[in-house]
Amino acid sequence: MSQSQLAERSGVSRNTLMGYESGRNKPGVRELKSICEVLQVTPNRVIFGSEEPFKQKSALEELGLSDEDLESAMFPVMLNMLARDERQAVLTLIHNLLEARHGDDYKTAIGALKAAMSAIKDAAEPVSSALMGALDEEAMQKLNANVEASIQKVISAPKKGRRR
Repeated sequence: MSQSQLAERSGVSRNTLMGYESGRNKPGVRELKSICEVLQVTPNRVIFGSEEPFKQKSALEELGLSDEDLESAMFPVMLNMLARDERQAVLTLIHNLLEARHGDDYKTAIGALKAAMSAIKDAAEPVSSALMGALDEEAMQKLNANVEASIQKVISAPKKGRRR
């Protein structure tokens, strides 16, 4: 909808609407109500750009992550970006939460998970060795260079608020 159409339908002049858009003027209650009715949106949407402007974002949302990101390799990467004492504090918090919620059952589950991961690692070892054996010297150097470059990107990324 154009400014002219909004002005015509809301009864608010086009010059006044331009003042609102530029931030030079602010609408009164009557003007805001009229604009919202024409646009069929709430005042929150017009004023704040959101229906829930004061809703707290979760820690994941603040980081721009989803639950799927957390379930994937993102969590270990982020954990390793912390200083050792910070990493230990996060792991202690997780341990305490799991113990409070599940008691000793979680320790049994962790033991089973470790055993399963060890079995997967053992099963993957021959495949990994075969793949590595199939790579010639040049391909192996390229692979190592790509891994090293990726590590350097993570290491050299800006570290906002990181303590040492």
